[in-house]
Amino acid sequence: RVAYPTTRVTAVNPVDTPVSIEGGADEAMAVPAMLSEIRKGQAQGVDAYVIVCFDDPGLHAAREIARGPVIGICQAAIQVAMTISRRF
Repeated sequence: RVAYPTTRVTAVNPVDTPVSIEGGADEAMAVPAMLSEIRKGQAQGVDAYVIVCFDDPGLHAAREIARGPVIGICQAAIQVAMTISRRF
């Protein structure tokens, strides 16, 4: 509802990754597949990416390979919290 009519939002979930990320090993197993999806997006002309896992796995690596912005929901939430509260 908030996207422009010309904006296309697509959700992908890499296959063969952990069902949930519960620690460092799960994160390490998820990142290569996520980076592969970003590479596919680059080839398709995707403009931006949102990592929708609250640990922001692979955020910095994703930013290295993506031409457009990569937003991690954890980092975004923390930055908003810091602007609206004295304590967080």
